[in-house]
Amino acid sequence: MKTTQELERIKQELGQKLLIMAHYYQKDEVVEQADLVGDSYKLAVQAARTSAKYIVLCGVYFMAESARILARGDQHVYLPVFQAGCPMADMIDVELFHTHFSHLKSLMGDSLVPIVYVNSTAEVKAAVGTNNGSACTSSNAARICDYFLKQGKKIFFLPDANLGKNVAASLGIRAAELFSYHANEPLPDTPDKTRFITWDGYCHVHTNFSLFDIMKAKANYPYAKILVHPECIPEVVTAADFSGSTSQIMEQVKAAEAGDVLFVGTELHFVERLAHLRSDITVFPLKKSLCGNMAKTNLQNVYQTVREIETEKSTHEIDIIPDIRNNAHRALQNMINISEGKEAVHE
Repeated sequence: MKTTQELERIKQELGQKLLIMAHYYQKDEVVEQADLVGDSYKLAVQAARTSAKYIVLCGVYFMAESARILARGDQHVYLPVFQAGCPMADMIDVELFHTHFSHLKSLMGDSLVPIVYVNSTAEVKAAVGTNNGSACTSSNAARICDYFLKQGKKIFFLPDANLGKNVAASLGIRAAELFSYHANEPLPDTPDKTRFITWDGYCHVHTNFSLFDIMKAKANYPYAKILVHPECIPEVVTAADFSGSTSQIMEQVKAAEAGDVLFVGTELHFVERLAHLRSDITVFPLKKSLCGNMAKTNLQNVYQTVREIETEKSTHEIDIIPDIRNNAHRALQNMINISEGKEAVHE
């Protein structure tokens, strides 16, 4: 109680200079203190559009990096827990990217463009920006990839293989045009018809869901609707009634008919919050699958971060080397431009 009161006091003292942002997967105690709650796309773009001088991002490290990359020079971005990482983001580093992208480009020529999921490090985003590629989120990945495919480009999608495969399927990429890349194998030759290449990263939260989970849900509730995140394996996405980002899943829940039973395959904290969104529908987790890194942020370390901002002695500020930030900004800005219909890609 005292922590909450002290946090509220500092928030009032700093006023519009402070913005606390929280990802949907955060604990309720953190979400309740946030000025803005959203998915990775909303959190990233809002950093550059707020007038706040101090931005506290309650999420994982790559999200805070993205906010810092897009934020203005007079803004400061803070992460309450530096140890809140993302295993998927660590499944490819900049050295691996350069080695494998160079190899693929030698086979496929200048038509190859890298598309990097925001669940990646600033260094990898910078390498993608340097190679005239784009970042993406689960909410806009299909639009980003479609933009380049219509230009006759071929896609190197990293690091999430499942999101890449699901996006490729949604865009009509045939099996013969899809190539799955495995980093622990010798550098391969790609088939001549290849148009879409996926890296072999994955999200442990979403690969936790299986066809058996869907069958079990349907056995108990035959008329239930299954909503899943596109980081799930393709078989689960195909069997589900809907696949979309966290914000898109929330919109589906809001639009459900009274009496509907929904099973949601994504992070548990978010599903539990959806279950309280409406009293006239029933929402179950498809399976209890928790993101341990998201769970590292709590009310106490959010308070500590804000307290350090007040005293100007912060140990939680995100700092990125200017060259990396500039090149990563190109990848993120390309994503924003395409997503918002500007479609002016910086080369």
